[in-house]
Amino acid sequence: MKSMYLSPSLQKHNIGYGNYGTEELRMNQLCDVLQKKLSVYPINVYKNGRDMSMSTIVSDSNNNNVDLHLALHSNAGGGRGCEILVFSEKSKAYSYAQKLYKYISLLTPSEDRGIKTRPDLYELKNTKSPAIIVEIAFHDNQEDAKFIMNSMEQIATALLSGILECFNIPIVSTDVSEVNWKDLYISVSEKQRALEEKYNKVKTSLENILIEFSR
Repeated sequence: MKSMYLSPSLQKHNIGYGNYGTEELRMNQLCDVLQKKLSVYPINVYKNGRDMSMSTIVSDSNNNNVDLHLALHSNAGGGRGCEILVFSEKSKAYSYAQKLYKYISLLTPSEDRGIKTRPDLYELKNTKSPAIIVEIAFHDNQEDAKFIMNSMEQIATALLSGILECFNIPIVSTDVSEVNWKDLYISVSEKQRALEEKYNKVKTSLENILIEFSR
């Protein structure tokens, strides 16, 4: 049987936009939804405690000899979209991250930020199993914060889909149905249009610069 460790954020002092509250609160809410979905699958799930230190969490994960260590965070700093952090591109965690990113990036309301290597982060550096930090979206952005608060079920289903693909476990139909695929298609289409508009604006700006330069 596969096993994994869920590590929702410990960051009590990271406050999001409006009534988002703390990163710790929202990521623990998301983790609870995800853990409930995972409970029907042949996966042993371990979870950190809110009062545990990072070193204790890593030790707990290592002692349980899990197959995947998944940390859940929301981001800050003025950006938008999802990003996933791993120790190295050559690690097994990177291929797992690709599977998770594939599902989550379909849901987010903006352009996403990809998979990044962060070998300096303690949780990634010291966890023995493949370790991934998922930054769902930016809690200091109004639209991203709203997305996280209003889409817990859909985000958890996306995470579940990625986890099950990592473990080669088929997803049950009830989980898939929790994502409104019509709305998701519309969301992806709107996202594509926004990227095309951004591209066209940049293209026009460059063309204008070249015209001015050629005079």
